[in-house]
Amino acid sequence: LDIPLIVDEAYGEFMEIANSASSLLEKYRNLIVVKSFSKGFGLAGLRAGYAMMDRAAADVFSRACFEMSLNEFAYRTVAMALDDTQHVRDSLVKIAENKGELLASLTKLIPAHTDLTTPIMLLETKKDVDLYEIFMKHHVITESGADFAAIDKRFVRVRISGDDRLKAKIREIETEEDI
Repeated sequence: LDIPLIVDEAYGEFMEIANSASSLLEKYRNLIVVKSFSKGFGLAGLRAGYAMMDRAAADVFSRACFEMSLNEFAYRTVAMALDDTQHVRDSLVKIAENKGELLASLTKLIPAHTDLTTPIMLLETKKDVDLYEIFMKHHVITESGADFAAIDKRFVRVRISGDDRLKAKIREIETEEDI
């Protein structure tokens, strides 16, 4: 095999299957596509995922000893999740609804463009403030823009869920003069 190229599709459930790198597996023998049950299935605590690859690479991997194998509980939970694909579809609909409503309600914060079914959103303020600290003051957990190379403290990355409370919290945040 050539040098392996690993494509992380942790958010793979939030895109059309036609856009998955898995469609390139037959063409590129060095391609390894990894997926997680953390995002789309909401099973982050299980630390479960899988990889798709060429048969020769799979043979190499099958001989390796992995420290973090699935326990029986995780194995059964993953099997149940795979049987309930309707849950993922329902989640995508709810996330899109919540994200659309949140985007429509913004008055001061500036969103970066992402698909409605993408469960994350980047928000920006034009003021020179630490937006992460403001969100934390309002008990909204985000990721600070200061942690990313191309953006700064005026940005936060927010996770959109099926929960309706985020919209109310952001309305509260936008009432602050610092925003």
